[in-house]
Amino acid sequence: MERTITLPETATINRAGARVEMDLQGLTPEIIAELALHGLTQKVGDAASGCKGNADEARGMMQKVIDALQAGNWGAKREGRATDPISTAAKALAMLEFAQYAPAKQKAGIKYVAEKYGLTTAQAKAKWIASIAERSDIRERAEAEAKASTDVDLGDIGL
Repeated sequence: MERTITLPETATINRAGARVEMDLQGLTPEIIAELALHGLTQKVGDAASGCKGNADEARGMMQKVIDALQAGNWGAKREGRATDPISTAAKALAMLEFAQYAPAKQKAGIKYVAEKYGLTTAQAKAKWIASIAERSDIRERAEAEAKASTDVDLGDIGL
């Protein structure tokens, strides 16, 4: 398949507090194709990042992104996804742990994540909290919390 695309002359990449400019005009069509496929793989794969061990859920989330892209929409929303009590408890514990960091550490960490992944401040904070929620010690505490309070739905309080 052959497509014609117009690229800007340069691209700016910001990561880890560093900024570089890349001249795009000298790239070969083969390199541009590889970059496009890499970006597509990353974009679609990111949709499954919260679906640990659930291939059906991951497949569904990735398909939503594919459908959105094919419809011309870059940002597919992650809506309608049910969360299990352990994931809900893990997120709540992660938010509590994050809140205990000094404001300067929060700000520096959010800035680092934003620059590393090219995210907005809000996206970076969510990604950082999600990474805390995936730590084994947090997951173990969440499992214990979920078992101890099976009659409480933490989802009702917006966590």
